[in-house]
Amino acid sequence: MNSYTYVDNLYWDAYNESSDLATQLELYKKRYGMLPQEVQAGKLYLGKVNRNLIKTRRGPSERGMR
Repeated sequence: MNSYTYVDNLYWDAYNESSDLATQLELYKKRYGMLPQEVQAGKLYLGKVNRNLIKTRRGPSERGMR
């Protein structure tokens, strides 16, 4: 990535990032032409919706979600 930063959302209000995983995966795929092999995230992202998302996309492995 060599010094690039992407700011996809900028909010000053309270915001739960775990609802943003699907959008971030789509943006990653759009930028790089593929899904990441692994998603590493905190426990906040381990909800049922995000686990199902990872399984159905068959992209990143769920083992990266810690």
